[in-house]
Amino acid sequence: MNTEPPPNEEAAAYPSPGPAEPEFGAPSAPRPPLPYRPDWVPVSGHQLSRTGVQFDAVRIAGLRAEEVADELADETDDAAGPIIREAVGSRWMYFLCPPGRATDYRWPPGIMRLSGTSTSVGYVGVPALQGDTWPLSWYSPPTEQAPFVDPALLYATLCRLVGWRPLTELA
Repeated sequence: MNTEPPPNEEAAAYPSPGPAEPEFGAPSAPRPPLPYRPDWVPVSGHQLSRTGVQFDAVRIAGLRAEEVADELADETDDAAGPIIREAVGSRWMYFLCPPGRATDYRWPPGIMRLSGTSTSVGYVGVPALQGDTWPLSWYSPPTEQAPFVDPALLYATLCRLVGWRPLTELA
């Protein structure tokens, strides 16, 4: 003889709701922290920023730029500081240094320094941290720990990779 109760067809037609909604005014689940965003980084899209004001930039092209960026990432445990890449043309990468610091070094031939001096002023497209920013993107975004690329480390890495020593070091 069957001792199980008959199935409740009405209950099967209406499955139980998921977890209860939090009561109005009850604390909600914590939100993930927003990424670090300096005031010179736009909220969406991208914008042109004049060098020498918020940052200086060292511009390197193509595969050499990728090689330098990869080395910096390895040397800093992926905390290289802000590096912007372009997806079109010469595929430039811009290594953003503290303002006034790109002029501290004599960069190898083919490397462009953009700062606030009258001979090297320029503009750099700065993408937002999220969303559609094509053709610009972050190879390495700024962080609280690395708000800029260390220009001394960038210079040493670049010189080592290209085997270049400035004339002042050859004496």
